[in-house]
Amino acid sequence: PRARNIGARSTRSPWIVFIDADVKVRPGWLAWLREHLRPGGFYRASLIDGARDKETFGTIVCPRQAFERVEGYDEAFRGWGGEDDDLYDRLRLSQTEQRAYPLAFVE
Repeated sequence: PRARNIGARSTRSPWIVFIDADVKVRPGWLAWLREHLRPGGFYRASLIDGARDKETFGTIVCPRQAFERVEGYDEAFRGWGGEDDDLYDRLRLSQTEQRAYPLAFVE
């Protein structure tokens, strides 16, 4: 969480994108994002048969304002796990809608 917060603070873009190191982005994702991103929501990979692909769990596209409003990732989390769920829950509680981008763009 600390590294992600540092990364977010070092950018100026209105949108922040986090991609886990073991996730590959496929061609066309950036074009899809440019066409479909709308204020008021953060984006995660779409579901497969009603379930989240655990391998893409930490890959998120989030408006900077929403990320800053919830004060980013909670740095109390150590090691692996839980920090993503916590961020997504706080974003939803702050009235930021969870939306999806096509899973086909990440693997």
